[in-house]
Amino acid sequence: MTAANPSAELNDLLGAYSAGRLDAPLQALVAAHLQMNPTSRPFVRELETMAADEAFAQDGVALSNRDERLHCIFDETERVVARPEADPLLPAPLRHFLGHGSEALRWRGLLPSLKEARIANHGLGGEVAFLKVRAGGRMPAHAHDGSEYTLILKGGYSDETGHYRAGDIAIAEVGSDHRPKADEDEECICFIVTDAPLRLTGPIGRLYERIFHAR
Repeated sequence: MTAANPSAELNDLLGAYSAGRLDAPLQALVAAHLQMNPTSRPFVRELETMAADEAFAQDGVALSNRDERLHCIFDETERVVARPEADPLLPAPLRHFLGHGSEALRWRGLLPSLKEARIANHGLGGEVAFLKVRAGGRMPAHAHDGSEYTLILKGGYSDETGHYRAGDIAIAEVGSDHRPKADEDEECICFIVTDAPLRLTGPIGRLYERIFHAR
């Protein structure tokens, strides 16, 4: 990943995932990231091994072949992760979360360069959606009253924090203000989970604010 995502933020997200503390949309987002991008798998594997050690210690269980069993489990997980995908856009965790494939996404135009397929409001004041930005297109400048987690599914984009490509997770924290721009050579498609509505801040964004928040 060429982006400057603070590693602590991504590590915190991966830690919450391995501990099962994420709600369903974020759980699916991280699982899809792990399927698309192998660089995060060793860290998650280490966290899961530590959790297993603690569980064995608390239960007073001693397994002579504990390491061998864990190796088999993770080896099998790697083989499952590496399977070819049936859907050209959505990894299996996202298809499982949605209950359908990318062909059933209902896109609507928000701006000439931007389309959205909204999924749900997941009960915390946030949003779950797919965004499609045409090659070289920009999203409106926006700020965050909560956190925004973006998984790049196709193409890539750049903002003030760096450059993100397919399989990367971009994390925008409370108070950040950015205007992502899709790469020039390919449209960018993202899966986005927020825990609070975004605020459009630029002149074009304010003009289209009613479109973004119309329900």
